[in-house]
Amino acid sequence: MIKRLKDPQNLEITAQCAEIRNGWSSEELKERSVPRFLRIWLPELQEWVVMTKENAWLLDNPGADPLSN
Repeated sequence: MIKRLKDPQNLEITAQCAEIRNGWSSEELKERSVPRFLRIWLPELQEWVVMTKENAWLLDNPGADPLSN
């Protein structure tokens, strides 16, 4: 495996993602824009919970206001 000299910055990742999305057809964009749900087991709660992109964002940004993003 090749070791990268540096990790890409957030702006570089955002630009690459935008470039990829620009190549999608309108049908593919519509399909990829539908929220996806992932069920994960939380041993602390002893139950399955549903994880969404929004939940993951909140975990990565504790205390942040999700509406301000």
